[in-house]
Formats: sequence, structure tokens, C-alpha cells
Amino acid sequence: MAEPGYLGKVTINVANTVIGGMLAWNYSGDVRASEEVVEFGSTIVHDEPTLIRGGEVQISGNVKIGDAGVTALNAAFDAGTKLGPTAVKFYINATKYLCPTTGSTVFVTKVKSMSNDAAGIAKIEATFKVDGQLEEK
Repeated sequence: MAEPGYLGKVTINVANTVIGGMLAWNYSGDVRASEEVVEFGSTIVHDEPTLIRGGEVQISGNVKIGDAGVTALNAAFDAGTKLGPTAVKFYINATKYLCPTTGSTVFVTKVKSMSNDAAGIAKIEATFKVDGQLEEK
């Protein structure tokens, strides 16, 4: 899996609108669930791997008040929009990024956590929940 995007960019919607300017993001990674299995007459419990559950991507950084990317992020949150492979990209560097795999999506679970200063620069934090898996492209 890829390294987190340090001062990377995050784009949202099919128009690839950049959210803010100086962003950092972190992907918590996938989690595989397990199920306890006990055989009849046994005193030992075994765990068996089951389904993979997607993690979360947290972004934070500086944005300008009225930023088009923040507007798109807020709209996706308000509508409960599931963003597919072409609708959100978490850039690792200038060319490589993570996005949902085919059939997977992400949706915004936290947004509007902002503070701003007198110069019109705001700090933002947001969280995306991965429904499926991310892949590097």
C-alpha cells in the first residue's frame, strides 16, 4: 500500500476539483474481520479470517474561504454522495494516487470542521469512509 500523501492534493468530483491548497492525508488501511470457530467437544477457539472492511482517509490542511473543492466536499457530505473511482483521488505525488477500486466507493463522514484567520485562510479537517478498497494508480 502507498505512503500517505504529505502536502499532496485531493481531488473531488469528475471535474477533478482540488480541495484546498496545502493538504496532508492519511489512510488507515483495510481491516480483515475474523470469526470465532469452535468445534464440537473442543476447548480451543480458533479465529478464521472473513471479510475485508475498508478504512478511513483523513485529510487536513489549509484552504481559502469559498474554495471550490471545499464547496464540492460539503455538497457530497450534505447529499450523502458515494464517490466512485473517477470522483475522488488522493494523490501520493504529482502522478500517483489512490482511488476506489471498481465497485468500491468512498463517502464523507466528517466535514465542516474549520477554523479561519483574518487573512481568509482556513484550516479544514474531513474524513472519508472507504466502502470497499482503494487502489494505487
